[in-house]
Amino acid sequence: MAKLDFSKVPEYAGRQMFLDPAGPVTIQRYDDFRYQRMVDYVKAQRGAFWIPDEVTLLKDRIDYEQASEAMRFIFTMQLLRQTALDSEQGRAPAQVFTPVCSLPEAEAWALWWTAFEQIHSESYSHIIRNIYQVSKDQFNSLHSVDEILGMLSGIDKYYHELHVINSKKVVRDDLLEKKLLTSELDKVLYISEHDHIKAIYKALIASYGLEAVRFMVSFTTSLAMNENKLFMGNGNIIKLILADETLHTEATAWMINTVVKDDYRFREVAHELKNEARDMLVQVVDEEKKWANFQFQKGNILDLTETNMCNHVDRTASIRFGKIGVNYATNFVAPIYPWFESYLDSNSFQAALQETEGTDYLVDILTTFMDVGKLPNIIKRY
Repeated sequence: MAKLDFSKVPEYAGRQMFLDPAGPVTIQRYDDFRYQRMVDYVKAQRGAFWIPDEVTLLKDRIDYEQASEAMRFIFTMQLLRQTALDSEQGRAPAQVFTPVCSLPEAEAWALWWTAFEQIHSESYSHIIRNIYQVSKDQFNSLHSVDEILGMLSGIDKYYHELHVINSKKVVRDDLLEKKLLTSELDKVLYISEHDHIKAIYKALIASYGLEAVRFMVSFTTSLAMNENKLFMGNGNIIKLILADETLHTEATAWMINTVVKDDYRFREVAHELKNEARDMLVQVVDEEKKWANFQFQKGNILDLTETNMCNHVDRTASIRFGKIGVNYATNFVAPIYPWFESYLDSNSFQAALQETEGTDYLVDILTTFMDVGKLPNIIKRY
């Protein structure tokens, strides 16, 4: 952590989002913002708080016992993969972005973003504990799935690069203040502002690829089961997670576009890294398609096939990459799975409580209104 100077009155409204010359956030005051949009993202995420323990999984265990070998394999592998992905995202945004934030609202977003990713990690553990007889066997098996481990190393690369640069800057600044910085140490620790900005930009792009595309195969599969009245508890949790990830996708796209528009340093870097950024995102698509191939190795389930899922990934990438100015051409304009589109709007889902195990009832965050007439009679008496 950098040494903070609390003696100066910060003028946050005039700062850049990252690496402003005035330094990092000192006093966390929320009365004068540069970006109200980011404040709104923080409020939206904070207002959507939920915990997985509120969602029952009694029927899911029965569904698992009765499922085919292919469905069991797919269900288990996607849980392990999602656990791995959010083990990364459940700590990285706070670790790597808060040290370079110059605005309280940007820092607050990174903290809340990370906190909800950690809730997602807890959710997958909640599901695994309640469905498998020996949960530790499932968790331990994750470390031998090469398809998961290889993907994680690609994501971690950009976060680690930024973390190292952040750490070098803190150490160098501290030695410089204490007049202990030698020329030899300076050669090792010096990082130019341009290189630091590049590392931030690449970490943002990596985050966007993760939020926008990497969960697409797993989420679509889970919600297809939900559409067929299978693994309803898991489906209810995935709906909550998807609502969070949709917000994270939008917020990350907004951050990327905003820093490029408002900060000439990021504008220069975005131009310099245009091809590399696109390659990073295309790699995400390729890995998601490889995951579809791996997931369906024991057979197709429901109306899901590897081919259609890959087309679904392509269409999603084309739409979401376009949000940050990256062209990804595809021939698929119409939705591959039309039913999936409704899940991208967390307010569009309505169904009887007894059919879905009542997410609105069990987790009081999706709506501020509840129809008492839909509650069980035993509750009405009280």
